[in-house]
Amino acid sequence: MGLFFGHNQMSGVDNDFVFTIDTTKGTGDSFTLPLRNLFVYDFIVDWGDGNSSEITSNTDPDMPHTYAVGGVYQLRISGKCEAWSFSRSGDCLKLISIENWGSLGLKACDKAFDGCSNLLTLPSGSITWIPITVGATGGYYRMFTSCSKLQSIPLNFLDLAISVQSFNSMFWECFAIRSIPEDLLYHCNGLYYSGMFRSTRYIVLPSRIFDLSKLSVASSFTNFMDTAAAYSPTGTIQDIWNYTTATSTDAFNNCTAITNYADIPLAWK
Repeated sequence: MGLFFGHNQMSGVDNDFVFTIDTTKGTGDSFTLPLRNLFVYDFIVDWGDGNSSEITSNTDPDMPHTYAVGGVYQLRISGKCEAWSFSRSGDCLKLISIENWGSLGLKACDKAFDGCSNLLTLPSGSITWIPITVGATGGYYRMFTSCSKLQSIPLNFLDLAISVQSFNSMFWECFAIRSIPEDLLYHCNGLYYSGMFRSTRYIVLPSRIFDLSKLSVASSFTNFMDTAAAYSPTGTIQDIWNYTTATSTDAFNNCTAITNYADIPLAWK
């Protein structure tokens, strides 16, 4: 049975990135921060067991931390952390929840939680991680790919993501998510939406996802909601195809339970 150690003595809690791990869900009683090369780090991490470390590089000797007793711990990061990426490696299985996004001076978060298959919940409200990386594999590319136990997408989650270019494969294989929040992408000016909800299951569509007037800049919707026939989304999809010249192969492949499936152009299904 896991133990939980809270530690609330650090200042600036609202600016901290706060998350919870369970060391028993991976190998060993340690946790290593998933930092990337070529980015700037200057932060304090509160490990949740009464210990803290100052981290100044992605090779910092204090980046891995071993717990005296394995179990559940809440961690806090305060300061500058320009990149975060599990990328299906390291201790990705140990992350179980995120409590606060904080303000880290983030520049890159593509593949941030890729492979975190035990991640259950995200904090309510808008994500405050707004990366400055651009291109199809920057932005939120594969941010939550294979987070197969993630239960839901918070309301207003992407309201602040106005400058993010890529949402490619963001929620690919998020099997437990059952609905898309109303206006999820309404404030976004994205260029890339390929595979954003690919291989999700039984997604219920809201009446509106996009501000259609902003889709003229989009360049790809390939495999946007592509899924197995048995897992088709339900509800009515906006007529995205009338507002973009994006490449769209298989955007709604097997989405036959969508009410207006017959109206979707052949190239989109």
